[in-house]
Amino acid sequence: MKLNIKKLVLKNFKAFVDHQFDIGSCNLAILDGPNGFGKTSFFDAVEFLLTGDIGRYNNLENSVVDKRSIALGSPIVHDQAVPGAEISIVAEIETSHGLFYLKRSASKDKLDKGKGLGLKLFKLYELTSIDGEGRLVQDEESFLETILGDGYLRDFKLFHYIEQEDNTAILKSKASTKQQKIDHLFDVGDYREKIKKIDSAKELIASLKTTAKREDLSSRKTEIEQLHRSVNVGNENVSEPFQRLISATHQPWDHEDIVVKSSIIATWLGDEGALNRLRKFIEGVDNFINSKYNSKIDKVLKPKQEALESLLRFGGRLDSIAVYKNDVALYDFGVDFLSKFESGIPSSLKEDLKFDSEVFDSFGFELNYNDFSQAVAEIKFIVENSSAVELAYNELKAARDLFVSKYSSEHISHDDPNCPACGYDWKSYDELLRHMESQRLVLETLVDVNGEALKRNIELFERKVLGPIRKAIGEHAAVQKDSIDYKKKITELREEQVSYLRKLVRAYLSYDIDVRPFYCISFDLQESLDVNRLGEAVSALYRVVDHDSIDEDFQEIFEQVFLEDDNAALSLELDSIDRKISYVKAAYTRSIYGDIKDKEKSYSAAEDIYKKAIYLDKALSKLRDIYNENLKSYVASIAKGIEVLFHIYSGRLLQNFQSGLGIFIETDGKNLSFRENPKKLHDVIFSMSSGQLSSLVLSFTLALNKRYARNAILLIDDPVQTLDDINVAGFVDLLRAEFSDRQIILSTHEDEMSAYMQYKFKKYNLDAEGLDFKQIFAVN
Repeated sequence: MKLNIKKLVLKNFKAFVDHQFDIGSCNLAILDGPNGFGKTSFFDAVEFLLTGDIGRYNNLENSVVDKRSIALGSPIVHDQAVPGAEISIVAEIETSHGLFYLKRSASKDKLDKGKGLGLKLFKLYELTSIDGEGRLVQDEESFLETILGDGYLRDFKLFHYIEQEDNTAILKSKASTKQQKIDHLFDVGDYREKIKKIDSAKELIASLKTTAKREDLSSRKTEIEQLHRSVNVGNENVSEPFQRLISATHQPWDHEDIVVKSSIIATWLGDEGALNRLRKFIEGVDNFINSKYNSKIDKVLKPKQEALESLLRFGGRLDSIAVYKNDVALYDFGVDFLSKFESGIPSSLKEDLKFDSEVFDSFGFELNYNDFSQAVAEIKFIVENSSAVELAYNELKAARDLFVSKYSSEHISHDDPNCPACGYDWKSYDELLRHMESQRLVLETLVDVNGEALKRNIELFERKVLGPIRKAIGEHAAVQKDSIDYKKKITELREEQVSYLRKLVRAYLSYDIDVRPFYCISFDLQESLDVNRLGEAVSALYRVVDHDSIDEDFQEIFEQVFLEDDNAALSLELDSIDRKISYVKAAYTRSIYGDIKDKEKSYSAAEDIYKKAIYLDKALSKLRDIYNENLKSYVASIAKGIEVLFHIYSGRLLQNFQSGLGIFIETDGKNLSFRENPKKLHDVIFSMSSGQLSSLVLSFTLALNKRYARNAILLIDDPVQTLDDINVAGFVDLLRAEFSDRQIILSTHEDEMSAYMQYKFKKYNLDAEGLDFKQIFAVN
């Protein structure tokens, strides 16, 4: 099929801003110029236009580029392309069906938003002319096959395009891979697809006949045999009348219709199963209930030691707490009052002499709080308006009187002659008191001389106000002396503590224990408490328990089966449990027979699948062997079609090969290899240089193109880069002689080679032209 590229227009594609290539020759067009001037980009554009892909870029992107760091935008867009510009490839192509104008394009804006090459963003259009209007091609593959022939996409790289990059890849691949690359030449794709389907089917079937499957069948058979032995033959219809055993809860084994697996029923009937555990519980239920009764007594009547002591010490006087709080308040008031007047009236008046009026008045003094406050205000006024000397002498006298009073009261039963102030030894206690008295007289004389008026007012306040109050406070303190510590302690109980003690009293009464005889009688906080005797009274309530007959799980059974109902547990009889066990055993027997039937049915089905899988696997293996043998014979015979061409072409290109002319191609239909001669065991890739391997690739591709190509076009990117002069001469002669009916587009970076090739073709009366990419690039 004819295929000539007559024009190619590139806009913003790689190195080209806008350039049209006019290819006038239908035989040889040489793209010449130094490396880096866009020759390979020309081939990329042709490949992209006709296939929608650029193979070498995809390979680079997949194997080299880090996907996590790909920048926005496509690398095939020209650097100077402006926003909104179109990146396009347009070609005028002449085929056997006529002229076609094809365009593949995308906008820069769309490409800039994506990452990577963005080849899928390009759309194919059919134009009316090289710069005319176009229509979008919806089904690219179908459209291109219409104008280029079936399988063009598959054939393009193998027959029509020899890349500069790694053009020896097919030689360096495995023998089986080489064969796969040319399988479609022999039209055996469907054949291999059938073999592939057979292999897929065998893989699926293989999972049905594994060793694990065989062992599973054996295990199932053994299980069925064991089930048969576990029941008595002929007992399938054994029955036992149903009777509900537990009314408090619904138990899975206490239903008339037991429809669960036999394995579950077996757990109910086992030694540690639900029914035998229940039976053991009923055997020891009396001891369990008694133990719970004793535990309840311990919980209710044996509180913590601290609470028990509080009950016995304060329980008898809980109703008097309000009265005791008042006594404590009066007592604390008295202590506070006396402490404020302890240092003498002049000094005391400097302090804050405010008191709780309600407590003050409730004491029953001769004057009320208002009168007392008035008297304090008056004496305070007098003191504040007295001279400093008067005040000092009165304060000194008051301090001396207080000191002597306290010393005398503290040493009333002693005869210590040492002065408490300076430590002087007065030889006798009486002599010490006599000197103290003489000092009092001296101070009184000083007070009389310097502050007679102040003295009289203080003495009057002392006699009329403080004296009666001190007396009343003293009398009250004397009454409360032995009980005040107790009252303070009981009034410190919090409300919840008092409530708990009352609740504890009621708890003891509920068990007919009167705790009043155990209460302490006195207000002495050190009085011993009769805790042990109360404990004995509680212990007398205990019931007899045999703890060895109580298992750890009894509480769980009591909760889950009887909902902690003592009567429900005590009313259950062992005979009823035995009848229930018999009923469940009958259900177990029926379930076992049902399981046996189900397992036998399942085993039969699994065994059938296993046997069929083995049969099918063998049948498919035979079928695959038949396909493979026929395929190998067919491919080997068809391969002869390129064997002669390849041998001739390789001989033309390898004229200085030391082993002689021509390379042999060998295939058994499964593996493809290249040999220097039929007797050699190793592939030529182990003995040839890179230049020779390149020549071999050219020979192989040219043989394929000559024999099987449907389109008359051949694209070769820089073939002379690794060829020596002799090989190049043979290569040019081969192209001129064997491929004169094809359009050959070839690139080279050597001007002399370009001129030589054009000369050879023109001498043979064939069209040849050169495209100077250095000049094109400069203009572009």
